[in-house]
Amino acid sequence: NDSRRLGLMTSPVCEIIHGCDTQHRPHNYTTSAMDKLKQFMDKRKADKRFKKAGKGVVLGSAEDKPTASVSAAAVKPERSSTSDRQQRAMTPAGIAAQKRMEEARKAKQFSSKPLLTAEERIAISVAAEAEANAQRKAEVAAMKSSSQVLAEQQAQQAQSERHRLHVRMTCPLTGEVVQWSDRMSHLHTALQERLSESPITFASKMLHSLNTPSEVQDAVGLLKRYLDNIIKNPHEPKYRRIFPSNKTFQAKVASVLGGVEFLYAIGYQDQTGDEGKAMLVLPETVEVAALETALMLVENDKPLQFQLFNDPIVYTGSGGQSLRVELPDEFFNLSTKEVKELQQQRSKEVEEAQMLRTQAMREAGRPKRTYKYCVIRVRFPDGCVLQGTFSVNDTAHALHVFVRNRLHDESKPYSLVSQASRSKIDVSESTLQDLGLVPMTVINFAWVDGSMSGPFLKGSVVARAVNLS
Repeated sequence: NDSRRLGLMTSPVCEIIHGCDTQHRPHNYTTSAMDKLKQFMDKRKADKRFKKAGKGVVLGSAEDKPTASVSAAAVKPERSSTSDRQQRAMTPAGIAAQKRMEEARKAKQFSSKPLLTAEERIAISVAAEAEANAQRKAEVAAMKSSSQVLAEQQAQQAQSERHRLHVRMTCPLTGEVVQWSDRMSHLHTALQERLSESPITFASKMLHSLNTPSEVQDAVGLLKRYLDNIIKNPHEPKYRRIFPSNKTFQAKVASVLGGVEFLYAIGYQDQTGDEGKAMLVLPETVEVAALETALMLVENDKPLQFQLFNDPIVYTGSGGQSLRVELPDEFFNLSTKEVKELQQQRSKEVEEAQMLRTQAMREAGRPKRTYKYCVIRVRFPDGCVLQGTFSVNDTAHALHVFVRNRLHDESKPYSLVSQASRSKIDVSESTLQDLGLVPMTVINFAWVDGSMSGPFLKGSVVARAVNLS
């Protein structure tokens, strides 16, 4: 009891550690019992590992030398993987069992994938075939030279351009047929080329033909003021000078086509003032009578008017009767006056929308779409189709003239019947719009005597036909 109270160990282990009897241990003993115990356990572990290493050999003895059967790997062993050790340790039966397990695992993985349905197999086959065709086409296109590709593109463009509808006009000055969108630039060039022949006449035509009516009115009004001042005061130098920097001159004369050209035509010349300011000056050698003639011409002149070219086209084959035509923008372009009328109509519609009206009243007041041009197709018994472009204000008489001038026998009586309304189109002064033939109508041609034999059109007309078979 006294020993336990003093914290002293009395077990046999303690006696082994300290190497002395506990009864004879001094009381001032201070070494930690736990440290001694740890050293004891470490020594036992080391002895145990040493015994597992095998029999001991004295260095330098015969047993210390390696035998011939021992390889270098045994002297300096290398760590191998677990699978390699397992493979070396396997018996033939183990290797066969492992092979069967590997095959079963692969079969399980294959069977876990879902089988394709018949539709999926067909879809995959079609996609593969389409991909192969696309690849073959790409290879063929790559084999073609750039010149062949360009020639094919040009041929396709020409084919589509031949069937595309265009509004063409006849120039009143040169007689050439030009596109509707190119008519003004063509006329401007033609007038400039003729300025040297008759400067005053063609400058006046340029002013009246290439500008809007309001621009012409402002320009002619200012030119009249200039000339009236000179005619009334022929010897006053200030009335013979015009400063191009003047805002009124810039807005009304310099900004329009033909305004400055007209001043040069009547004799004005470029000069520089005392302060280096540019001026247009009319010499005193210009007679008053010539100014009066020029003023009368510019006041009463009229613009040059383009004439619509009917653009006759003959289609043969089965596709001529069902050929679709896209109407170009020229069919719907509105003038300034028409835009104002359309705005007034819309304002009126807004006011009427606030009123209670019946359906009949709404139908009667609904505005109809207006067209400027229309396409007429005349179908002949032999399958040929004669197409022409007309103004909506052209008369039925003009339509008959267009057809008769291209008949093989112009003296033989014939009739034209609208395919839509089944009504006969007689020679009259009724407009095509009044007859309901806009924007596109097919008309059937027939001889009055009921004969179905041809030829119907002139040979020169059929020779330029477009075959749509």
